[in-house]
Amino acid sequence: MRRIALVLSCVLIALGATPVAGQPACRQPLAKVTVPERSYANVSVREFDGRVYLYTAEIRTASPGTLAPFQLWIVEGVYGRPFVEPRGRLDDAAFERLRKSRNVRATPVKISRSGETLRVTMARKPFVLETTVALARSGDDTVSVSVCRPQ
Repeated sequence: MRRIALVLSCVLIALGATPVAGQPACRQPLAKVTVPERSYANVSVREFDGRVYLYTAEIRTASPGTLAPFQLWIVEGVYGRPFVEPRGRLDDAAFERLRKSRNVRATPVKISRSGETLRVTMARKPFVLETTVALARSGDDTVSVSVCRPQ
């Protein structure tokens, strides 16, 4: 049993995020960001200086109303802002090209279910992301993220 827990922990660390079990909800989020699928949005926290964004690839369902795991990306500008606008659309192919830029550090965060709370590193500091996924009957699915300091 310990081996399974160790292997699972190593996999989650390799993915750039670790689940936070039993943690209370973030009472005062630093920022709240809603990102439609195939889009990006700025995480407006003063210390990020406009250089940290979230990008959501396509959000898929495993069966009607059931979320399939997907990638939420933390996109950080190394030398400057990775995007000109604070939010916008970006297809997966354009995102892959952007990810290869020297100005971008992109870290994937696997979202397996709505309501997940994950520990991540952004701008070289620890944060907690509280996620909520909204599956739309028509139009874009979205992920809403609250960015919090670890407690």
